[in-house]
Amino acid sequence: EWFCLWQLGIAPPSMIWDTIIAEKTMYLGIDHKSVTQKENSLQGEIDAKESADENSKFRLALVSCCLRYGIEYRMAGDKERLQKSFLDHPDGDPFSNEQVNYSAEDAITAAELYLPQVQAVAQKGLLHHLISTEMPWVTTNARMVWTGLRIDSEKGEKAKTVSQTKADSLRIQLKELGLDNANSHDQVEAFIGKLGLLNHFLIKGKYSFDKKQIKKNIDLHPSIKLIGDLRQSIEWENMQLLDSIFIGKSGRVHPNHYQLGAATGRQTCTAPNVLALSRFQRNLIIPAPGSGVGEVDLSQIEPGIAGAVYQDQNLIDLYNSGDVYSAMAQMFYSDELDEEAINLSTMEFKDKYSDLRKPMKVCTLGIIYGLSPHGLASQLNITELEAAALLDRFKKMFPALEQH
Repeated sequence: EWFCLWQLGIAPPSMIWDTIIAEKTMYLGIDHKSVTQKENSLQGEIDAKESADENSKFRLALVSCCLRYGIEYRMAGDKERLQKSFLDHPDGDPFSNEQVNYSAEDAITAAELYLPQVQAVAQKGLLHHLISTEMPWVTTNARMVWTGLRIDSEKGEKAKTVSQTKADSLRIQLKELGLDNANSHDQVEAFIGKLGLLNHFLIKGKYSFDKKQIKKNIDLHPSIKLIGDLRQSIEWENMQLLDSIFIGKSGRVHPNHYQLGAATGRQTCTAPNVLALSRFQRNLIIPAPGSGVGEVDLSQIEPGIAGAVYQDQNLIDLYNSGDVYSAMAQMFYSDELDEEAINLSTMEFKDKYSDLRKPMKVCTLGIIYGLSPHGLASQLNITELEAAALLDRFKKMFPALEQH
């Protein structure tokens, strides 16, 4: 709808209500694999994903919404056929009366959904968030897709050529070490197993060799770094951003941005996924004349929000001291540190005692995001018993946060 208005030179209204976004907000997470997956296997994951997609598609459909709210939708039986008629409609031909009536019925029905939806989201405590955040973002989101990005294809192709040469060299080195295909999970598992390092890659009962795990264990053996470097090079080879199929007539790439696209509420993106570009790949984006490309790091935002939301004064004070994780470490290890270390500024402590700061960061984010002692043990390379004791001792510093 926004694209049509912009194409016609008409400014969209400043205040809007998107019926799909309202429904998405109320049902976030209900189809997440942690809730729906019954079988702990690859096939189980596939089945859960397909089921979740189908459930979400059905739940968000206009006809389904009307049924839930008791609103009559007169063209329910013909909706699929009429939707397709617009996709197949010849350019320049007038629309039929049936198509016009269908469009009007959609608009009328969406308007009728407004009041019952507002009542439903208000009962769930979501109305303020929708009005202040999600609804304004609908226009921003549409504008991002409409405007797109200008890409430096020449620079990208050069980088791609260099990466291909590097990838070939890395494949040879890994083959000499006994790994034929670094993209094969089974081969990597067997290879890491021969090195006796599999326990470092165990996550929730499964072996994971994703980017995060490779980076975490990169110093365990020279081959781990080679696997990471190879995968980074392959990312350049397969990067969709440089695929001509995604470049429009204007020479710009117009990715699909999906508001509340993930079950957790995160924004998602496809065709191509520009949200997953590495730091180096982001250099291919060409800013408009007079503009630049910036990077924003909302540093330590999670403990700040947690302290404010749960009114934990101790966490708030530590957050306002500078580097919150260093301040936590100075408090947590106060009996083990000398007076000089305790009196260091948080930034000085960060540089000198990074090994003590890391467990504080992992514990903080772990509590906020529900990390178990097993997960903490894996991240810190300690036993599960040690992790449980560490978590328990850490929580005692923040009584208000622990209660929630």
